[in-house]
Amino acid sequence: MIGLLCSAFSKASVATWNRIQEGHSISYLFGEETLTDLLIRDLLRLRLSGFKMEAFSKPVEGRNGADWEWWFRGKSGKWLGLRVQAKVIDESCKGFKHLHHSYVSKTKAVGMALKDVYQCDRLIDMANNEDVKRPRVPLYCLYSYWNSLPSSASGRIKMWSPYYNDIDFGCSIVAAQHVQKLRIKTSTGLRLKRSISDTLPLSYPLSSLVCFPFCIDDDDSITERMLYILRFIGAVEGDGERYLVNSPPNYILRLLNRPIESRLDRNEQGVDYNIELPNDLSGVFAISQLQ
Repeated sequence: MIGLLCSAFSKASVATWNRIQEGHSISYLFGEETLTDLLIRDLLRLRLSGFKMEAFSKPVEGRNGADWEWWFRGKSGKWLGLRVQAKVIDESCKGFKHLHHSYVSKTKAVGMALKDVYQCDRLIDMANNEDVKRPRVPLYCLYSYWNSLPSSASGRIKMWSPYYNDIDFGCSIVAAQHVQKLRIKTSTGLRLKRSISDTLPLSYPLSSLVCFPFCIDDDDSITERMLYILRFIGAVEGDGERYLVNSPPNYILRLLNRPIESRLDRNEQGVDYNIELPNDLSGVFAISQLQ
């Protein structure tokens, strides 16, 4: 059963690689929102036996680079949530130009003064503090393609061979905590590391979320399996058991339980009346492993 999901995630990563490659060949570059939509579409249309998958996203103009949430339910009945921020590679700088995106915010702690807030810090904060009963694991999903890798990064691919090739990193995951550490304080200021040589050593193919470790029974509970890799990549602290919860947010339950006919019940802006997301979410994706 899990083998089917593993294969689906692998194919989606390869498709993302090919899209970015084609975009470069015709000088038409895809943005994160489009690549995320296509990634989730590729997964949904497979209609995998043993899994129920549903997704909902806001209209493009309402997203503005906000996070996604991915929720998984295992055969154990436990849920595991991911808070995901996507970034696409920029060929001009051989890296992720907007990896360390920041914005100006007012903070009461310093008397409503203006303060630079990094998107990564906000991602970690929202994942852990927005709903203390249902913490999410903060992750970056990096969309990538390259013609060749610098020697400093190519060893990463060789290390994972024969399990993965370059194209398997079309979608890769990085613990948000590791992205945070790529902001390095120096005597002359802040050094922002964002090149593929910086990120690839921290990256794991998206499919590793459900494929790794390869020795575990194919009929295992998906959430406990995922927690193994999330610990391995440094995305959770300790054993991570607090991320396994008994129920997801209400909007995930509504998403999975809505009747088919209601999915077409949208207003003229394309908003589904049955799904109301927090303002800071672009969309949600849910996978429930059937018994």
